Amino acid sequence: MPTHVVRRGVGASAEIISDPSGAEVMFGGRLRGRTPLRLSGLNLGSYPLEIRKEGYLPYAAPVRLEEEGASYTFRATLAPAVSASSFISVSSQPPGAAVKLNGKPTGVTPVKLGPLEPGRYELTIEFQDFPTQTRTLDVKAGALHEVKLRFGTR
Repeated sequence: MPTHVVRRGVGASAEIISDPSGAEVMFGGRLRGRTPLRLSGLNLGSYPLEIRKEGYLPYAAPVRLEEEGASYTFRATLAPAVSASSFISVSSQPPGAAVKLNGKPTGVTPVKLGPLEPGRYELTIEFQDFPTQTRTLDVKAGALHEVKLRFGTR
């Protein structure tokens, strides 16, 4: 009578690396530690992988462990979580010029406009009998853009 040898599966292992390191690793819905992290004895199958670090956007992806005894490496580069709040500071000499942002009245100088999403904005500044001044600004994320104008001197 043949004997059956039951092989105990060793499972798969996973190495999880992030740039920057020191990020929390959620694997299979459970907190497993910080990167760089090596997990072993994992059952085969699909797992949600999430890598989080304060000041960075979270990384999330499904991962699949398909081969018994195999070692998998997962690398993630975390993108900085940039504050989307940008501002435009507008001042004029003399003060009191009417300011429009993308055609909408937003106040008189000196004025701070925001918070704004990053993008392109058209700034229009009008002062009494002087020619209207227009500026197109490429507003960067988390930045303060300063616009200084002078009316009345040629």
